[in-house]
Amino acid sequence: MTKNKSNVEVKRINANIPIKLANRVEEYANENMLNLTSAYITLLNQALNHFEMMKAMPMYSQLLQNPNFASAIQSTSNVNNEELIRMNDFLSKLTPEQMSKMIDNIENKD
Repeated sequence: MTKNKSNVEVKRINANIPIKLANRVEEYANENMLNLTSAYITLLNQALNHFEMMKAMPMYSQLLQNPNFASAIQSTSNVNNEELIRMNDFLSKLTPEQMSKMIDNIENKD
């Protein structure tokens, strides 16, 4: 069953969750003044983002080891913080496939 709440499509899910884990989520909800649904959504979203980041970590490591990328980073000493934030934001939104293409493009310039 899906519902449309505040222009966000939602799906009702029933799950059997270990009591210790459910208690931890409830504590998280109380500490952050969230209802349980919001706590589960927040924690699940954070876990999935973390999982995606960990999958991309080898590619980030490969990118950082590339001499062209390393020299580009060293040349950012005269770049202001706003530009660095924008660059970091750009890199953080890349999918693993996009990151792989970027690495290939940098390696082809060697």
